[in-house]
Amino acid sequence: MNESLKEKTKKTSLSKSKTATDKPLKPIKTTTKAKKITAEKPTATQALIDTIVDAIDDIRGENIVVINISKVEDSMTDYFIIAEAESGVQVKSIGENIIRRVRNELYERPINKEGFENGEWLLIDYVNVVVHIFKKDRREFYRIEDLWSDGVFTRISKVTTK
Repeated sequence: MNESLKEKTKKTSLSKSKTATDKPLKPIKTTTKAKKITAEKPTATQALIDTIVDAIDDIRGENIVVINISKVEDSMTDYFIIAEAESGVQVKSIGENIIRRVRNELYERPINKEGFENGEWLLIDYVNVVVHIFKKDRREFYRIEDLWSDGVFTRISKVTTK
């Protein structure tokens, strides 16, 4: 009898330990604020997006675009965040600020980061959100937004009023 009770307890605890990850968010809308890009209740993904957009804006990143590609076939992530900067030093500073703020506020670290050596194009990968920070001329050259034109675009206008 104790064996069957142990089995029941084991099955119950297993079923309780399975939790759903972030649900896919509804398509995002154009906004002039970094917060509340979606109308849904904030999720961990939304908190990550908001923190990254704020971190970009802290260092005066420009032309911030959030692309929801969760419904695009064969996409490797749910969101891209793309921004640009005037110089390589500013590109690196934005990248460092993103990593620092996300680590300090959300306790997450990127699984990969590239491009910090040259400061032309940074990529910071948080699995469900991938950040691209370009120097202006590199962004114009690569036109990465054109590759994901099937996604839902949200252009973020200046958030900082400092």
